[in-house]
Amino acid sequence: MKINGKEFDFKITNIRHAAAYEKALGNMQEKEAENKKLAKGAKSVVTIYQAFIDMLRNFFVDATGCDVLEGCEDFSDAQKVYRDFLTAVNLQKTESLSLYSPDVK
Repeated sequence: MKINGKEFDFKITNIRHAAAYEKALGNMQEKEAENKKLAKGAKSVVTIYQAFIDMLRNFFVDATGCDVLEGCEDFSDAQKVYRDFLTAVNLQKTESLSLYSPDVK
């Protein structure tokens, strides 16, 4: 898979990869709750955006073992990379499960 110019091995159909992905999503949910609390009391948007970029970076490292956000300093760019990854994962899921559709002959 290639995301944000970084090539890495990830297949949602691989049990080890799927387990890492699910764990990374759980970790990210916890961190997101912490970041929302931080955002309420933060005096600087820099602190908030950095926390959210770090959250997404950790998600990728946990899920794929690859820091696809290396050097990223823009939260909106990080969000786009995350959405691109989710789109690719959903495509893998759809393709892998389509073999079992009653319409396939």
